[in-house]
Amino acid sequence: MDLYQKVADDTAQSVLSMAKDQSSWTFMKTTSNVMISYMQSPFFSGNAWKFKTLVPASFDVVWNLLKPGLGSGPQPWDNSIAHYSVVRPISSDKLVARILTHAAVFGAVASRELITLFCSKEDTPQMNLDPDYGKTNWIFARSVEDAKFPICSSPVRAINYPTGYLVAECKSDPNKCYVELYINTDIGGLLPQSLVEIALPGQQVNYLKSVTKEAQKQQSTQL
Repeated sequence: MDLYQKVADDTAQSVLSMAKDQSSWTFMKTTSNVMISYMQSPFFSGNAWKFKTLVPASFDVVWNLLKPGLGSGPQPWDNSIAHYSVVRPISSDKLVARILTHAAVFGAVASRELITLFCSKEDTPQMNLDPDYGKTNWIFARSVEDAKFPICSSPVRAINYPTGYLVAECKSDPNKCYVELYINTDIGGLLPQSLVEIALPGQQVNYLKSVTKEAQKQQSTQL
């Protein structure tokens, strides 16, 4: 088994374990139709975050939006990141990408760099996360090291511990689907936890709002 496959398998196992451990998540709030919960991360001193929303667009449309692409640059609709490039294409379902985030909280949180392995898994076994979930696909992500991009002082290197993105068919309405994000990211730097808890959830909610807007746009062109 190659190194990337082992990292992908271990990451998937860790994310699925967090997803199934529903009693450990503490509900925080619902904003912009996104339910936000958190738990103590098993991997670092901060929190892991869970975001769940129902998108008014079909499973296929949303999955094609979320699935990591081999192209350069972020998707035009995705305002949550400043830069996206593929560092290392590995296989049809795995790649390593470099991402730069925007500064956040009016510049109080500087741009972050992430070097991340992404692995896509389609039609995964049901885990009884929600009785309304049908076919479920996952994207698993975890930071890796790459000689092309050694760690330096600027931009600050953030670390993705086991992270996952779920897209599930909505059994009760095929024109909708569910999206869950399991974000387990140490954004680095010497930031107070109160600032992290503003910056990170806000970025993910904005990302899901962009996904919803673009998915509705694409869905309307298919009608």
